[in-house]
Formats: sequence, structure tokens, C-alpha cells
Amino acid sequence: MRRLFPIILLSFALIPQAFAQAAQFSATAVQTAAEGKTMTSKLYFGDGVMRTETSHEGQARISIADKKRRIAWILNPEKQEYVEMRGPAPSAQDRPSRSPLPDEPGSPCQAGRDEFTCNKLGVENIGGRPTEKWEFITTQEGQTMRAVFWFDRKLRMPIRKEFPGSRVSELRDIREGPQPAHLFTVPPGYKKIELPSQEQGSEPNPGDPPK
Repeated sequence: MRRLFPIILLSFALIPQAFAQAAQFSATAVQTAAEGKTMTSKLYFGDGVMRTETSHEGQARISIADKKRRIAWILNPEKQEYVEMRGPAPSAQDRPSRSPLPDEPGSPCQAGRDEFTCNKLGVENIGGRPTEKWEFITTQEGQTMRAVFWFDRKLRMPIRKEFPGSRVSELRDIREGPQPAHLFTVPPGYKKIELPSQEQGSEPNPGDPPK
């Protein structure tokens, strides 16, 4: 059951990374762990592209993903190096990526799973933005797990998520508007490096967010 719940929620939890948003914007992502530790990152969403800026132990990391071209880069600003990851080339059969909201066709909530329940709890303002509050509950082997997401219909994604174990993820300081094109390209002067996994022929899907 512990495996099932995260898998079912994955299509909702990764909505930002799937570029399903209807507007371009920037935001600050704040993740709070059960022990109270927080991790902050800066997000930029363009037209089918996403940029994430994080810092770990004093080292800056930047990831850029281009959904249309199915390519992603991880940048190391300190060393001016980057790793490139490519997925299968786009084809004429590809359909636009637009993850459904809980009450829309194609959503896990509409799949009729007996072990998975979705409940709309109402409407709330989060950071000054109107959202729909949804509860997701799954019961299996006598155990019940619950998560709550706040969906911004204009952005077509959850801007706050509460998971079991008091883990919280939230988008703050959301600023809508066109994003500069240079944010989604590798800066001049950066050197391309290869990872061992890539040398062995294992290539991540750039449709997924770089880790």
C-alpha cells in the first residue's frame, strides 16, 4: 500500500514538471520535511520549458527541461559545466501534454479505483490565489493514507501539497508573465560533460524533471 499511494498521486504531484500549466510564471518552491527542515528553490515556467534553481551545501545547481524538444540540461555554475539528457525525438503522433485536474476526464480520480478516493473539500485562497482543495485517500491492507492538494485552476497545478508525515510542498511568490528566453538555454562558455550512465547508453527522459 505504501507503494500504491505515491504512484497514484504521481500524476498530480508532478504536474508542474509535466509543463501542464496554462500560463508562464515564476515562483519560489518551499518544501518542508517532517522534522521541520526546509528546502527552497526558484522555478521558472515558460512555453513548454522549465528552469529550477537550487542550492545544496553552498553549491548552486540549475536544471532546465524543454518538453517540446525532449531535452534537459543540468548546469554547474561554479565549474561552468553542464550535462545534457535527451529523450526520444518528437513524432507526429505525439499529443500535447495537459495533465487533467481531479474533476476532469483522464484524472486518476475518474478512474473508478475502489482503493482510491478523491474528495473536493472546498475553495481556499493560498498566497492570495484562489484554489480548490482536494483530499486523496487510499486504503489497503487495513491502512489508510491521506494527502491534500490545493489546485490553482488558472495555472492548472497544485500550489500547495500536504503529504503523510507532515511533509509540505508549496509554491510562493507566484508572478505571472512571459519569462526571458535566456533562462532556458545553456549559457555561452559552459563545457559539456558526460555521465557514466550516459556512456553506457542509459538516457533519462527529459520530459521528467532533472534531479
